[in-house]
Amino acid sequence: MFHSRPLAAPFLCLLAFAASAFAQQVTLSRIKFVGDDTHTQAQLLAASGLRFGPSTVQAVQEAAQRLGDTGMFEDVNFSSNGPELTFALKPASKNMFPARFTNFLWWDDKDLNAVLEQQIPLYRSDAVPIDGNLRDAISAALKDLVAAKGVPTPSVTSLPHAQSGHLDSIAFSIATPQVIVRSVHLDQASPALLSKLQPVLAELSNQPWDSVHFLDLVDSRVGDTYRNNGYLDVAIGNLQHSEPAVTGDTIGLDVTASVNEGPVYRVSQLNWPGTPVLSSSDFLKQSLLKPGAVASVSDFNLTIHAIEVAYSAQGYIAAKVGAPPQLDRAAHLVAYTITVDPGPQYHVKSIQWSGLPPDQQQALASQFRMKAGDIFDATYFQNFLRQHMDLLRQGYRPGINARANLADHTVDLTLVFSKGPTPPPPPQ
Repeated sequence: MFHSRPLAAPFLCLLAFAASAFAQQVTLSRIKFVGDDTHTQAQLLAASGLRFGPSTVQAVQEAAQRLGDTGMFEDVNFSSNGPELTFALKPASKNMFPARFTNFLWWDDKDLNAVLEQQIPLYRSDAVPIDGNLRDAISAALKDLVAAKGVPTPSVTSLPHAQSGHLDSIAFSIATPQVIVRSVHLDQASPALLSKLQPVLAELSNQPWDSVHFLDLVDSRVGDTYRNNGYLDVAIGNLQHSEPAVTGDTIGLDVTASVNEGPVYRVSQLNWPGTPVLSSSDFLKQSLLKPGAVASVSDFNLTIHAIEVAYSAQGYIAAKVGAPPQLDRAAHLVAYTITVDPGPQYHVKSIQWSGLPPDQQQALASQFRMKAGDIFDATYFQNFLRQHMDLLRQGYRPGINARANLADHTVDLTLVFSKGPTPPPPPQ
């Protein structure tokens, strides 16, 4: 009879057997695994590498190490009762993520998962450990699949993938040859927009292929072109690709997406009630979006931005502007009622200058009219530079660092000048 001691998590420690014990013969008539309900006994036995019948203590220890090295377990312990061997497993509880396959063009996820489950006993599509060697085993199996398609010397990578700053998957990708989109075609695109779409489609060509994100990229770039021309209901989908073409250092494919354009919308109303910061008449003068015009999303965004700029010039640097569209789909019209939550008004707490020679700093500071205690005008520095670029010697690049203090609604302002070519004056 022999027993293991607990293996230190998260790394395995070799069991302290005497040298003679490593060659000790044991006969295994039963091998049992407890603590892991996600794998079958057959899968765990296959992953351990053990067989029934004659074995050694060293082989059992190596099997425990083999299980731990996968990264699927925090602890692997074993004990024996005569010919019966029991492994006590503690599955890993963190750093486990779903597998994501980005550019394996010949298979869908279901096919890939079926192959990996057959070849790798502990593989689970929903739980791939960051640590351990299971990722390497998956990459090796995928590499063999790609090579069998006639791709010369492929390589496969596995990288943690983050979404909004949080890890959400392990992304497996063909790294070489690079998988590239050769062309993008749109089904049912109207001739009226083709001239505007062609530059966008050209930009989408020669991009890396990603089965998960390329549709998002098409929807963003192509969809924005439509929405900026008033097609507010445009829908893009049914992404298809051609058979891959292996040409030495690349794997190329042609992509087709379907487009349901919908109607062109026009602006029926643009309601801004006016405030002391921005009057209704001033708003209408500067607004790019006008009643009766095509409901361009880009013009709408610029119009909203102009309101935000007006408020930031009065110290309302956290102002939130809202204007949910009200669509009349029968008449193909959209109305906007714009509201603003100005938030607190910020004042200047301190002003510092950095990076300039003393004489030049003094010359600029003497003309700088915003002082500590004043309402913080977030637009002032750009306007100041536009008016006083003659005081700034060549060789300095201006910048601004504004640190907002949420507790007292003040701003610490640092005007930073670094060595480098002086940029052109800010636009009017």
